[in-house]
This record gives sequence, structure tokens and C-alpha cells, in this order.
Amino acid sequence: MKSTHCLRLPFVMLFLVACSCQRSQEQARHDLSRELAARQENQMLSMQLYESGAAAHKAGRLADARQDFTGAVSADRQNVYAWMALGAVHFQLDNYYQAAAAFHEASRLAPTRYEPHYNLGVVYEAVGRFNDAIKAYETALGFEPDQLEVMENLARTYVRANHKSDQVRELVDRALLQEDRPQWRQWLLLQTVRLSSTTQPTARP
Repeated sequence: MKSTHCLRLPFVMLFLVACSCQRSQEQARHDLSRELAARQENQMLSMQLYESGAAAHKAGRLADARQDFTGAVSADRQNVYAWMALGAVHFQLDNYYQAAAAFHEASRLAPTRYEPHYNLGVVYEAVGRFNDAIKAYETALGFEPDQLEVMENLARTYVRANHKSDQVRELVDRALLQEDRPQWRQWLLLQTVRLSSTTQPTARP
């Protein structure tokens, strides 16, 4: 009898453990399925709010757009498009701190895209933080070396921050190869003239 008990007890224990493991795996699969379904639902809601916000933004209803974009990023924190749009609305509303925060989050989610860094530079330049703007523009230009708006904004910020004229000259020469807008082209040509005679080019296009 003792021998029988010794043989059966491990068998029963193994059976119970096996059942427990099976239930745990089934529960894990069920939980994962629910999590994925909830995530997909949140992503769909986020995109719906983003599209609604984009329509409101296009119509000039900035407060409604801000509300929708805020809801979009709340529903899905990974929605980089909504973060970018939210930053743009905040910038238009002169909420520079909030705009910078939104663009910073977008740059974290899409670190190799030039747009979030460029937009962050625009915000920093608008509030006079020229060194921070230069870093953001330089990062953007590193990802997209031929982006005209990045070259020109960086050149302008170099001028406003009194950076070395050779840095401005290189960007001005490159931008002139692409620029056909009269106001910007006039500013670029003016920098070319001034750089030929002085190390203090004008900052205003």
C-alpha cells in the first residue's frame, strides 16, 4: 500500500500542474486577444478623431480641432500624425509650450522623420530660443539635406544668432539653386551681397 501511494501521488500532482498550466496558457491567450482588440479599437477611435480634427482645422475652427486632436492622442499615444497636428494647432493659438511638447513627442515616436524636428525648430525660433532652434533645424537637415524650408530657416536662425558667416553662405548658396519665391529669393540674394562685404548679414527676409 505504501508503494502504491508513492506511485500515485506524483502522478496526481503532475496532472494538476498540467491542468493549471493549460488554464494559464488559455487565460494568457484570452487576455492577449482582448488587449489586441482594445488596442485596435483605440487606434480606430484615434484616427476618427484625427480626421475630425483635420476637417475642423481646415475650416478654421481651431478650438474644435485642438479638442479632437487631444482626444486622438489620448486614445492612442502612438498616433504621430495626431501629435503633429496638435502641435500645429497649439502653435497657431500661440500656445508655444504645448506646441513644443507635442512636436517633441512626435519626434520621439518618429525620430528619423525630419518634420517633427523642423516644427520644433519653428517653435523655438518663434520664442527666441535660437540655439535650440538651430539644433532642431540641424537635426532635421541631417535627415533631409535637400529640404528647402529647413535650409532657409536654419540660415535665417544662424543670422539671428550671429553665427559664422560661412555657415550662412553654404546654406544660402544651396537654397538659391531651388528657391523661386520672390520674397525668399530676394532675401537670399541680399545675404549673398552682404556676405561679400560684411560678416553681419541681415536677419529679416
